[in-house]
Amino acid sequence: TLFARRVQLETGTTATSYIPTEGSTVTRTADSVTLTDLDALGLTSAVLAAGYTVVVEADHSGRTNFPAVWSLNDGTSSEELYLTSSLNGGDTAYVYGRGSGANVDLNMGDGSWPAGQVAKVAVRVKNNDFGASIGGGAVAKDAAGAVAAFSQLSLGVRAVGLPYINGYLRRLTIIPRAVSDAELQALSS
Repeated sequence: TLFARRVQLETGTTATSYIPTEGSTVTRTADSVTLTDLDALGLTSAVLAAGYTVVVEADHSGRTNFPAVWSLNDGTSSEELYLTSSLNGGDTAYVYGRGSGANVDLNMGDGSWPAGQVAKVAVRVKNNDFGASIGGGAVAKDAAGAVAAFSQLSLGVRAVGLPYINGYLRRLTIIPRAVSDAELQALSS
């Protein structure tokens, strides 16, 4: 004898979590995490001011343009630094920043992050010395950026919500110092 309970049919290629309903269709909200105790992550106000490095290993499906992998922010989009990618720009990885300091724009090159592929990206955050490398490649630099006083880290989404990563964040590491260009390349290999 075989009994099947709570059978769920999926239209996509992967299973989603069960949502109990009373016969109606329900859409689950996207997964996102926001950490507000940056001190516990080693991002004290002194480290934020002196400089630090964020290393991430992730992939994205390419279904949305400019999905956020991670975002350091103040709870709004007015003070924010985030890692993203563009479908329009030839599968390009970017780090964007905006706020009261100078804006940051790090373009890691066309084809640097194709949709569906795992990438390792290392980002240096330091006043007037921002840098980023993907897959051990050349370091994209911005010498005019200013470090903001962020209060939270959002994973898989920007401070203001959409677009979500639509992929997997496998690992995120914060190093409480700004590393050299050679270290950025080694960390992202």
